[in-house]
Amino acid sequence: MAIGDTNFTAACNFVREWMITQNQSLENEPRLSCNSNFDAERPAALQVLVDLPTCLEQWPGWSRSRLEMLSQWVGPLVGFLLPAIVFVLCIPRPAEFQMPQLTNMFKRSVMHAALGPMMVGAIHDGIKDWRLLQMIEFPSDGKSFTVEQKISTLALILIGTFEPSKGFDGQSLSQRVVRDICQVAPTVAQDKLYALLNQQASYGIQVGAPTIFYIGASIYALFDASSKKGDNDTAHAIAFGIWYSVLVLTATTSSAVLGISQSSKIEGIFGRQKNSSPRNPPYKPVWLWNRSTCLRSWAGDITLPDSLADIINSRGDRVLAAGLAIFAITLPCSLAVSVSYFTPIIGFGCRATTVLCYCVCQIGLIFCWLCHNNDETNPFCKAIVYILGCLFWAFAIFTSIGGTIMQLLGVYRNCICKAGLRYWVHHEGGVVDLAPDTQAHRDSGDLWLGIGSGGVTFIGLFCIFGWGYFMRMKAKLAQQIDALTPKTALQY
Repeated sequence: MAIGDTNFTAACNFVREWMITQNQSLENEPRLSCNSNFDAERPAALQVLVDLPTCLEQWPGWSRSRLEMLSQWVGPLVGFLLPAIVFVLCIPRPAEFQMPQLTNMFKRSVMHAALGPMMVGAIHDGIKDWRLLQMIEFPSDGKSFTVEQKISTLALILIGTFEPSKGFDGQSLSQRVVRDICQVAPTVAQDKLYALLNQQASYGIQVGAPTIFYIGASIYALFDASSKKGDNDTAHAIAFGIWYSVLVLTATTSSAVLGISQSSKIEGIFGRQKNSSPRNPPYKPVWLWNRSTCLRSWAGDITLPDSLADIINSRGDRVLAAGLAIFAITLPCSLAVSVSYFTPIIGFGCRATTVLCYCVCQIGLIFCWLCHNNDETNPFCKAIVYILGCLFWAFAIFTSIGGTIMQLLGVYRNCICKAGLRYWVHHEGGVVDLAPDTQAHRDSGDLWLGIGSGGVTFIGLFCIFGWGYFMRMKAKLAQQIDALTPKTALQY
């Protein structure tokens, strides 16, 4: 028998026949079935149990996903993998990761395996933007900032997502910002800032519309799953769909901040540079996780008052961002783990453990981000952070990409995963239920339908909150640009 040709339906029939030989009264029992499908008007099937050592001896290997069984591969593929690709494209990334010919499996694994640092970077960016605009509008010491200080701060909010030292023609981006925005007449600076603000991509186009389609597809999948309560493959497909919603949340967070992330939009303001190309743009956007460090570099090139510099260097804001990011990632992962955990046989099987390990890796990467930004001068600390970060990132790639491939191929459909990973080493005591549509399956079906509905609701609320935050922040920024010149302020 080939390693992927294990037939658990045949195994169920074999054990069923053995059970009948042990108890003749079961011969005409209609509930003792290995081909039962969920029907609310029909009683649930009886369990067909076999101990794990016997299962491993008689049916080793795993059961390959079959083309005719759509719930084994079409549901997971269409339900969470393909829609997730759209949201990967919404997450800001450096130019070398934006080229279509380079968006291969490795590049996508980088994106999905590092969603924790990306989310915490975007959340910190949003907190910083909010506090800077609040400080400009309501100074803590009661003294108003000069027009030049306001202009510098507003420019920093919009362009602080690029490396300040990058640029062609002998000038860095920070030098161009100082020359073309900070040290010109307020009316000229106002026009430049308005032009930068108008370069903002529409939140609805970036993530709003894709999220609506994603939620719509998820709601349909849940309604369809309500007729398949006894199907383990459907349950785990819902779990993986909830897990991959972390991509949706990260894309939503990164699209709600004000910073520009595409070099072409900066060139539209400062002019196209010589020798520039899409592969080698003059201005380099940084990764989301590196925006905090980049912003502090900008603060060294642009003179800011202490109260505004304190906001940029605030450790409290970074801790708050880390806490919010951990919550945003842990919630969907916890829901996904719960679905797989309570799908019979109850326990930590392969799918639940995969999602749990991924979540732990993301939390570890967030703590690495926090330690790196809190102490950049200690070489020992930096070395430890980089080593741990690489380990967390490598294991996150294995769990996200490897786990997805194994789910689609059917590698997780084996005796160990069915019994639970606690019996991986010591098989004694492990039990495998080979029958579908048992009462335990139906009971868990009610649970994972409720959890799936909760996950979809959370995604929708998160997207609405991101939209409201983005529109509010854009309006506040426009208001501060308006107030730079008295004439413009009177017109409004």
